Amino acid sequence: DIARRTYLFRTTGLGVANLSSLLMVMGYPYDSMEARAYAQALIGILTGESYKVSALMASQVGAFPKYEINKPYMQRVIRNHARVAGAKKDKLENLSYEPLMVNGDFLKDMGKEDILKALQKSWKEALELGESYGYRNAQVSVMAPTGTISFAMDCGATSIEPFFSH
Repeated sequence: DIARRTYLFRTTGLGVANLSSLLMVMGYPYDSMEARAYAQALIGILTGESYKVSALMASQVGAFPKYEINKPYMQRVIRNHARVAGAKKDKLENLSYEPLMVNGDFLKDMGKEDILKALQKSWKEALELGESYGYRNAQVSVMAPTGTISFAMDCGATSIEPFFSH
């Protein structure tokens, strides 16, 4: 059943390893607005770029097998992600909660305007390419701990948790 669903939806699970170490090296207190804004932008870029590449793959080999029946929902999710990133300025669609929006002004104040521009560009492209070609993968990222692989990568922490929590 797992193999069948993997084939039908082609989910992947890119994640974050060593994010807490990056924040520590940059001098951002782990539980600070700066850390949250920077992490949100970086993870947004990871996900946006992944969906962009997924759409480029779909342009060559087709979308995941169950894309057509999921198309309106998948595209709504991508549009909402683009809105959260600030790449689209219209209203969020059909959500029962208010997501944490990227605070572009705060990122600019931090001197991270380049990160903000990259984030918005990646979601704009992911949306445009996906509207044309669909997506090869139904899911591209996951926030689960990276676990054992982080030890092989010689990370200072296994995922987003601060180093001191290990």
